[in-house]
Amino acid sequence: MIALIHLSERALAHPPSLATLAEFAEHELVLVCARCGPAVPSMPALRRALSGRRVAALAVGGELVAQERRLIAQVLAEGQVVLILTADEPTTATMVHWSWLAADRIVTLPD
Repeated sequence: MIALIHLSERALAHPPSLATLAEFAEHELVLVCARCGPAVPSMPALRRALSGRRVAALAVGGELVAQERRLIAQVLAEGQVVLILTADEPTTATMVHWSWLAADRIVTLPD
């Protein structure tokens, strides 16, 4: 099962949001962090919520190109969590075309 979770950096410091992430820790997981820069200070909390799973971060802007999509598929196949970092606003980040991922669940975490 692939889960696509939209969140902001503030959600990574929000205990109920981290609890929700923990519920998805065993699934193929793509996290889209809107308004996130390349340095995510809450990474230790994220790793704890995901039971220590390896997290591969990818900085993007707007629509993903074919190379980025292939990289995400490869990282998922290796059993890692994909963390998409984007400076886009949350509404833009959720509107990016994600149908190619064929996610079974799509969740948006509060701030």
